[in-house]
Amino acid sequence: MKKLAAIATMLAILGLLIIPASALAAGGSSGDTSVGGTISTYYTLIAPAPIDLGTTISSAGEIAKGPFNVTVSTNDAAITTCGITVADKQAGPKGANAGHLMNGSYAMASNLILSGGDKTNTVLNAAAIPLRASSTPLATASITDFRVSQTIGTADLAHAGAYTLTLTFTATFGP
Repeated sequence: MKKLAAIATMLAILGLLIIPASALAAGGSSGDTSVGGTISTYYTLIAPAPIDLGTTISSAGEIAKGPFNVTVSTNDAAITTCGITVADKQAGPKGANAGHLMNGSYAMASNLILSGGDKTNTVLNAAAIPLRASSTPLATASITDFRVSQTIGTADLAHAGAYTLTLTFTATFGP
């Protein structure tokens, strides 16, 4: 019996002792524990990947790309409205060229045109353009038809090189 007790003690020290359920019921112990977690509040904005107008940008006509998706959402129960705006990121420093595709200091003659959400063929300039507003609990606003276009006139001068403009999408949330 002493030998059996010594083996049981050694197994218990090594964590290898298995106690049958009947031993617990006959005088063992039990306990309760809670399992749970917290879901953090989130505010998301999903904007389109970079938009490439291609290499035919120097020819006269209109170049359009889209549709692209833009989505904002939250799981914050206190938020009941949200919206999406878009703006030319460099509008301030560009002055009169706000909303124009730029190639260094050269600007396309006409502004970029944006469509989508609640706007159709809206000229991009220095002001932010509200594209969509939504008023729902756990607010979500989506645009599935966002498009950009650039008109190039036959008399417009186009310098060789890359023309770019950075669009800034902003999500707005309110009570």
